[in-house]
Amino acid sequence: MSINVTLNGNTYTFPDQFQNYGWVTTMGSMLTDLGAQLTTWANSVSGNATSASNSATTATTQAGIATTQAGNAASSATAASGSATAAAGSATSAFGSATTATTQAGIATTQAGNASSSATAASGSASAASTSATNAANSASAAAASATAAANTATGTSTTSLTIGTGSQSLTVQTGRNFITGMPVVIYYDSAHLMWGFVTSYNIGTGALVCSIVSTQGTGTYASWTAAVSGQPGANGSNSAIYLATVSGTSNAIVLTTAPAVPAYATPLEIDFVPSSANTGATTLNVSGLGAVNLYTAAGTACVGGELTAGSMTKVIYDGTQFRLTGGGSTLSDDTYYLTLLNMI
Repeated sequence: MSINVTLNGNTYTFPDQFQNYGWVTTMGSMLTDLGAQLTTWANSVSGNATSASNSATTATTQAGIATTQAGNAASSATAASGSATAAAGSATSAFGSATTATTQAGIATTQAGNASSSATAASGSASAASTSATNAANSASAAAASATAAANTATGTSTTSLTIGTGSQSLTVQTGRNFITGMPVVIYYDSAHLMWGFVTSYNIGTGALVCSIVSTQGTGTYASWTAAVSGQPGANGSNSAIYLATVSGTSNAIVLTTAPAVPAYATPLEIDFVPSSANTGATTLNVSGLGAVNLYTAAGTACVGGELTAGSMTKVIYDGTQFRLTGGGSTLSDDTYYLTLLNMI
């Protein structure tokens, strides 16, 4: 049996029992190859050691870098943690702001609803106010129409030819007028030609008017007359007087001329007259040449203009100091001078 040994790339065979001792020669070559093999192994080990040392150095360097990076990573993680905390705080704040915004939005929605309701109510009120204004305007128009109708029913015109004089006078006026038996009436051609008396009869269907004339002014025969309901004269002590007068002067200094004349300014004295024009400021009345007396409003303040209307019946009462406006129509009393003053100029 033989033994094979490979050293340094060479294979050596040792005979069984080292036959003939030829192994000695072989041993020398084998030892040489063994030395070479060991050298190769040593070099390999040295190279591996150097490589290992280099690897260890590299590993140390890499470990340092890794440590630095780990530190950086730790710092980044800390910063990230801080940012996350800040972000969490911001998120919490944002959530609170969002909650507040939601609440404010709800309040705004409610207020918008209230505003809409208020606007609707205001619109309704405006509509109601407009309706009320329209109704008031309609009522005013109706009142004006009624006043005009009332005034028209208290007057009438006639083309009957009449000669001015006392006693019974017959004429034909419009139908449907408000002339009643016993009512005081004035029939005038103009402010200087007129007759005063009482209604004897009136036919509402034909317009036939019969009057009993007790006082006249002017003379002549005319065929263009106006008949109007007049105030009844009152009394001055035991003497009754009927005053028929003309209106002259200016808008603010009115002159009233009566026949017969008013004897004196005394209370109570009530006068109805028809202004020829509207006043434009402080106004006075001068009755029967007794002197100018201030005309005041019903409230006792001086006129400033616009209190008198041209062609509109006006009533004033002397209060002992000045005349005061009281409105249209007369309230009669036993101690009142009642003057029907017509201005046809």
